[in-house]
Amino acid sequence: EFGMYSGSIKCTAMLHAGFPLSEIENETLRTTVEMKSLNQKTMLSITNPLLCLVRSLQKIDGFSFYISTIESYLVDGLSVDGRIKEAWKGYHWNLLGYIFEQYAFTSKASKLSIKYDLLPFRSFDVVWFMLLIGLSNCANMRKYGKNREMMRATRHCMKRLSLCSQYSPSISLGKKMLVQAEMRSLSRREQHLAFQDYVGAICIFKSQELIWEGAMANELCAQYLYSVGRADEAGSFINESIYLFRKWGCEEKVAVLSSKIDPKNWEDKP
Repeated sequence: EFGMYSGSIKCTAMLHAGFPLSEIENETLRTTVEMKSLNQKTMLSITNPLLCLVRSLQKIDGFSFYISTIESYLVDGLSVDGRIKEAWKGYHWNLLGYIFEQYAFTSKASKLSIKYDLLPFRSFDVVWFMLLIGLSNCANMRKYGKNREMMRATRHCMKRLSLCSQYSPSISLGKKMLVQAEMRSLSRREQHLAFQDYVGAICIFKSQELIWEGAMANELCAQYLYSVGRADEAGSFINESIYLFRKWGCEEKVAVLSSKIDPKNWEDKP
């Protein structure tokens, strides 16, 4: 059983570490088949939804694929603690909704993640929860206007990431800087400070070869530059984001970003 637990953790760690999605899918599928043969339902409750998530991220119209198929992936894990299932669902929803720009969906996901944040997850997992909740909330506020509840939740994420970065800066510091950049980009008083945080996060993610985090950071930096009238500086960041999302294997995101090479297609253009 310990070996099976280690296998499920390895699959999740591969996602965190930015492995190509095809490699994560192959490893998760192998682990899932093995767990089914041993009737390890608790472990299946981790790997089955992860398999659906990873397959969705690789598809064109992946968000719709996830919504239409996720229930079939949850059948094998019905015996798992409901709180854990809900917490992981919130994590997956945040990642999917954020990547595919379904921000109304990430709003529900953020509430789920915050609600179950007190579960005894390893700090290694918590930093990804906090990153995605923070980014999703900032995206929602940029699109629909500032919201007191979301701002409070995002500040909570920043506090958690700041605490984690004191003890594990290699894992947490880039994530803290990226959420901080997004919060500053929404503030008139601190907007001018956002660019240095974006660049700092990008440099950290690049040095650690974190593909999808680097892809998101470059996209958000380009979006910020467009929004403040610095479109001539944004091109290199959007091109790097496209390169990294393609390397990760997220084709729908590549298509969306390719259309945004033209500044007219940015919603947040000045």
